Amino acid sequence: MKGPLERAFSFATESEMAEVMDMVLARRLKFNQITSKREFRCPLGVPDFLLFRECAKTIAYVTVLELKLKNWRKGLYQAFKYRSYANSAYVALDAYHIKDALNNISLFEKFNIGLASIDLEGIFTVYAEPISDLPFSSYHASLLMSSLNKNMSDDLRSRFHRSQVGAIGLKTLESQ
Repeated sequence: MKGPLERAFSFATESEMAEVMDMVLARRLKFNQITSKREFRCPLGVPDFLLFRECAKTIAYVTVLELKLKNWRKGLYQAFKYRSYANSAYVALDAYHIKDALNNISLFEKFNIGLASIDLEGIFTVYAEPISDLPFSSYHASLLMSSLNKNMSDDLRSRFHRSQVGAIGLKTLESQ
């Protein structure tokens, strides 16, 4: 059961957290040629946000953002799994519960997973930025492309370039 401070300063649900994250993404990504899809069915699960950069019918870079209220271990596991098809992955925790994850930031660095937090006001902070890399699996990357292409019209269909170019670093989302 949440105490009065936790109720006042933390998200009640991941869905509430996702609504605030949606607003942060909409504000910051609209001029960067980055598309955001919320809870898009991907290989190996459904990440909270799938971000990708599309240029000339080619998807050059994919980033996954997994939101968790406080279970950073589960978020780290899921984000690492999503690296099968994504160039980078982040776990964003409720800012009220970030302390335990920060005490274990070396695990995020070891597995090359970004760590961030978001609060009720939409203040987004990145603590660990992953190094841009190719997805682990070309097979899972091609499954992702098939899923994305099914949701696009024929003239918008893309191919996945599997590049490290065009990185989507979430540091740019931080509140000024």
